[in-house]
Amino acid sequence: MVVIKEVASKYDLKQYIRFPFELYQHDPYWVPPLLSDEYAYYNPQKNPNFRANPYQLFLAYKDQQVAGRIMAIINQRANKFRNEKLLRWTFLDTIDDPDVASALLREVEAWGKTHGMEFAVGPRGFSDDEPQGAIVEGFDQRAQIAAHYNRPYLIQYLEQAGYGKDVDWVCYRMDVPEELPRLYQVIYKRLQKKHFACRNLKNKAELRTHIIPVLKLLNETYKDLYGFTPLVEEEFQALAEKYIPILMPRFIHIIEDRERQLIGFSITMPDVTKGLQKAKGRLFPFGFWHILKAMKTSKILQFLLVGIKEEYRKQGLFVLFANALLQEVQAARMTIAYSHLQLEENRDINTWLEHLNGVIFRRYRAFTKKL
Repeated sequence: MVVIKEVASKYDLKQYIRFPFELYQHDPYWVPPLLSDEYAYYNPQKNPNFRANPYQLFLAYKDQQVAGRIMAIINQRANKFRNEKLLRWTFLDTIDDPDVASALLREVEAWGKTHGMEFAVGPRGFSDDEPQGAIVEGFDQRAQIAAHYNRPYLIQYLEQAGYGKDVDWVCYRMDVPEELPRLYQVIYKRLQKKHFACRNLKNKAELRTHIIPVLKLLNETYKDLYGFTPLVEEEFQALAEKYIPILMPRFIHIIEDRERQLIGFSITMPDVTKGLQKAKGRLFPFGFWHILKAMKTSKILQFLLVGIKEEYRKQGLFVLFANALLQEVQAARMTIAYSHLQLEENRDINTWLEHLNGVIFRRYRAFTKKL
């Protein structure tokens, strides 16, 4: 028998956070998050989304053992912005048991109905800067940073529960070339005549100066993408505090126009997932060293975010990022680049990745169901 319980105490929260560490502890492809980040995420004092929106965490028990978890969310600002009554659920992790998965889903659906929601979608967090989508293709490689991980059986259980595709994201793998493709070179020469300036950030002080303007530009450049909800000032500050310590300024590039106005940004970083696996969720005593070593020795570049102002998107400015990044990755002796999750219909970015011989190696899906 499966028993569902609301997370209502510190001990419950500890079980909720620790469950994936037990479920995936022998899985070579799972990348554990830092426990300190997990506790900060679920702390309303540190995460403004938990102060602004209804939510509920659930645990599933079978034979008196934790067998699954899930979080239900109502993003009130997003629902108002998009004029919808949407229940989101995320962090669905279960043992390989359809009864556990279906019990958790029924519980969040019932919770959503009591709040007047009409549709459910997941995995979707509060916003786009959180992990979203379940893996439906590409289970045989190590998970990426800031992304969900799941095993194939979860997809079967979602479909059995009446969920269907809402949208897909794809991830591209690219070998680092010795030089840019001919098309990129032609466009780069043309752009040099137009007084655009593309440069990386030099140090952490410059990163702190630019991170908020970049996040504000993200609001503008992502506004028409699936499910995006503009961030507010409190979220800007929370994201800046979270990412400044781990980002390397040399791998963050900005584009300015002739008036030195910010019109584009690219945020990438060395792939640190091997280091996170060795850290096993802890920074101390040795986790920090493993992550730092991975950051310095990784042969893989991980794209995180790219944004270009709408009026400049047809001018090929992605080429400026590619040219600048190529110099950095070659200097770091990197050999592979991974995109992060890209909406499959986002041709503004995907076309450029394909020109770099990018090949889709993983696919994520958000599932939806009428309540």
